[in-house]
Amino acid sequence: GEPLAVANTRVWSALECVRKTGLMTQALTVRRVEPDGWALLACGGALIATWSTTVNDRPDPVVFAVLQAEGN
Repeated sequence: GEPLAVANTRVWSALECVRKTGLMTQALTVRRVEPDGWALLACGGALIATWSTTVNDRPDPVVFAVLQAEGN
């Protein structure tokens, strides 16, 4: 239910997080989507929290992504 550009940026950001860990051996899946802009994605044992929001007076949304690797 979000603009395609935001969804693409969310997935790209999550994949960048995963690539930096060297865990790109499994598919990226959606675990949960919240109405406040948060979406939780997973890749194997890694969880990636993504958040889409606007910043200050900028009209276009930005996406933040944070990865928690398994065992951390």
